[in-house]
Amino acid sequence: MAKREYSTSEVAGLLGVDKRTLYRWLYSKRLPEPRFAKAGTVALRVWSDQDIKRAAELKAQLRRGRPQKGEKAKLDSRLLSFHSQLEWYGRAMKLEGNERSALHVLLGGLSDRLRKVGLLW
Repeated sequence: MAKREYSTSEVAGLLGVDKRTLYRWLYSKRLPEPRFAKAGTVALRVWSDQDIKRAAELKAQLRRGRPQKGEKAKLDSRLLSFHSQLEWYGRAMKLEGNERSALHVLLGGLSDRLRKVGLLW
């Protein structure tokens, strides 16, 4: 049985990434270059099953630790809620001195984050 060989576009489709993503991984040396084959005067990358396996492992490794779609929005809404609760707490407790300063620093950091994501003006 002959081994199947794939083009870069086919590999991108199999992995569910854009072709440019594969090129970035190759150029940054995160992924070893597959072998090249000549088609007339053009050199093409020819991906083996082993090359695809390495690319899939890299994709899984890079994906770990990143928030999935929708998780970022949930986190931002939780931050907004927390910000509102802290403001209310500060007003209700009528904080003075160091406590008030600490609360303002915390609120300032949260406000910067919320402005950055567009939830606070």
